[in-house]
Amino acid sequence: MPDEQSIPAADDDLLARLRRDPARELPAVLASFEASLLRHATAVVGTAAAAQDVVQETFLRLLANGQPIDNLSAWLHRVTHNLALDHLRKESRLRKLHLAAAPRTEPL
Repeated sequence: MPDEQSIPAADDDLLARLRRDPARELPAVLASFEASLLRHATAVVGTAAAAQDVVQETFLRLLANGQPIDNLSAWLHRVTHNLALDHLRKESRLRKLHLAAAPRTEPL
């Protein structure tokens, strides 16, 4: 089992390579983190399809992020969690809007 210090160093190297050549290095990042992020997102949002959308958005944000990231794994999991919660909030708002817009039927 790797010690705690070797994991962030490996993440730092992976992140540095990703920033140098995103097209070439993204598959390595996906291979390292996608499965655990999908499990996390699915646990929060409840469906595999929504979890895939959340994880895809996480990786898009990683590619767009130019700020330093101290711990890639923690950053990815935090962004995934926050996006999953955003998804649940959005779904809740949409459900309320649909219920409010639905025609009301009067009992006979």
